[in-house]
Amino acid sequence: MENERLVTDLVAAAGRFTRAVRRGTHGDEGWSAWRALAVIDQSERTTVGLLGQLYGCSQPAATKIAARLTADGFITRRPDPDDARASLLEITDKGRQWLVSERTSAVQKMGSTVDDLTAEDVAALTRSVDLLNSMAAALVEDE
Repeated sequence: MENERLVTDLVAAAGRFTRAVRRGTHGDEGWSAWRALAVIDQSERTTVGLLGQLYGCSQPAATKIAARLTADGFITRRPDPDDARASLLEITDKGRQWLVSERTSAVQKMGSTVDDLTAEDVAALTRSVDLLNSMAAALVEDE
């Protein structure tokens, strides 16, 4: 691979960045709920299987996550009209409010570091976000 070092550095930096945000906003329990709710919120038709695939865990683990989110009132489950074996997961108003609150906490934590950047660095970071979103979409399409 031509850009192996860049990819390695990118993966490592993304991990460090994610851990830094997680430390400042919520514990491990909140982090797993945040990730799962974000997946459900961003997908039009989320099943337990898709949650596991996008979250990066097994279907049994996704089932446990969905059960906990349902018990907490963050999501609802309803039968999938296209597949009697599956359930569709939908974020509730309570879940969406909690997710917005967690994202707001992360923004507040990170805001000062971004505010300290130069205009050129903000432009580079903005472009990087666009590139990362495109790369993530391409990776999901390849699966």
